[in-house]
Amino acid sequence: MTGSISRDSLEMFVLDSLAAIIPGWDEMDEAAREAARLALPVQAENAIHDALVERVAVEIGLDPAALDSPHPDRADSDFWDIDEGAQPAVGQERDGAAAAADGDDDGDEMTENFLLRRSQESEARELRRENLGPVGVNRLNALMLLVRGVGEDRFWFNEFLDDKGMGPFITVADYDRKNHDFRERCIAEESADYIAKPWRGVLFNDWARFMLDGRMVYSGLSTLASYLHDAADEAGAERIKFLTPSRFVKGARHGKRKNGCVEFDLVTLADGAEDIEDALSAMHYRLLCETIAADLDRFHAAAMGRTWIVDKTNVRDDDPWVRVVFSDTAAMERVRLRNFVKDARSIEGDAESLEDMARAAAAAHVAKLDALHAALRSGDWSVVDDKIAARAREAFTRAREAEARGAKEIERLF
Repeated sequence: MTGSISRDSLEMFVLDSLAAIIPGWDEMDEAAREAARLALPVQAENAIHDALVERVAVEIGLDPAALDSPHPDRADSDFWDIDEGAQPAVGQERDGAAAAADGDDDGDEMTENFLLRRSQESEARELRRENLGPVGVNRLNALMLLVRGVGEDRFWFNEFLDDKGMGPFITVADYDRKNHDFRERCIAEESADYIAKPWRGVLFNDWARFMLDGRMVYSGLSTLASYLHDAADEAGAERIKFLTPSRFVKGARHGKRKNGCVEFDLVTLADGAEDIEDALSAMHYRLLCETIAADLDRFHAAAMGRTWIVDKTNVRDDDPWVRVVFSDTAAMERVRLRNFVKDARSIEGDAESLEDMARAAAAAHVAKLDALHAALRSGDWSVVDDKIAARAREAFTRAREAEARGAKEIERLF
């Protein structure tokens, strides 16, 4: 890498590992090295990752032998209360007659065993990571940006990408437009009469990591419309909890196995107001969808071409976290991935103005929910459509059935 940059011992370990894996590393310029890194097979990347885990453990004073110990946060929970007798779990042995009846052959069994083994390997790797603790995990992730990241800020999308990875993307707009086009194709394949939507930006807290002022940060990349959506969503959800306090209990099918899956069946109890709670929740979601669609068009027409970098570290435990907000597609087109921080800061807007917009969006959304709640409480169900009203009646009925059954309350969802 660049000789003027000071590297610590673990950073040098990563670079030496890359030099050992990639032929001709020492003769490559930075662009060639980046292309070679991004083309590494997952097995090579995992090998560097696994070696780093132990070295990070030593650096922060942990015994590497303790990395395989059960993590305290992985205590068994009664959330699912799975009915193990209903069907065998993935990878569970079945007798020959049952396998033959299902048409299984050796190829299917080999595939299932391979997938199970890979799942176990992934889980073991994740356990070792978790046992590093927040400080160790952050250090590990920063070091892995030397393998995965691009440009001066080691920028990396922590999202699913195709086999071309980040290589084809020059700007944030390139990444976002590809996601938009992919979604449009998928929807069109499912619905012949679908009317394609123009590209207005689909960033919705897409995860990324990069170096910011000398430290690695986790980040969510958003459009301005989706940032305001999040503010309204959070405020609206809290308002519904206040207006119609509720709790969850297990439904009759919760935790049952069906077709190789486990059913998720929770029932909301709201002290007799389950129909109102359900209708408010449905309208909450509908209003958010309508507002974000209108905002995307509005901000696209305004073409502000602005970004905001909002430090959220103080409201997230242990994680250095920032939100990067793009006013519109024009702003995305001006921010290159390999010059991410510099480009974003060159068009950065005032953070307080962004928060003013977020507070206004939240207040407007809550006011709509309050008006709906007042109408529903007075018995005026004309404020919602027939579909929402029918589902609300069903929620009320399910609640009464759950109470009669003595359903067990869920203390926590996660």
